[in-house]
Amino acid sequence: TNHCSSIIKHTTSHYSSITRHTTSHCSSITRHTTSHCSSNTRHTTNHCSSITRHTTSHCFSITRHTTNHCSSIIKHTTSHYSSITRHTTSHCSSITRHTTNHCSSITRHTTNH
Repeated sequence: TNHCSSIIKHTTSHYSSITRHTTSHCSSITRHTTSHCSSNTRHTTNHCSSITRHTTSHCFSITRHTTNHCSSIIKHTTSHYSSITRHTTSHCSSITRHTTNHCSSITRHTTNH
């Protein structure tokens, strides 16, 4: 009986010690894991925010560049078109004058003849 009691006490004590050690170890692992996860979450959030900011900035830049480029092309085309119109109008006027003069000359010549 004494021997059994001694074994029971020893086993109980040993079991309690193992339980305490395991609980402590588990708590430590939980704390470490929670801390590590929080850190990863923060890092990922910051990284994503950075990427979003960079992408947004890059998109705005491309939009500005494209808008400016298009505006420039439109201005250039409008200017070029105006120039062509002026040149064509002038050229047509010249041809009309020349033709009118030529026709008048032919008419006078024919009338005289």
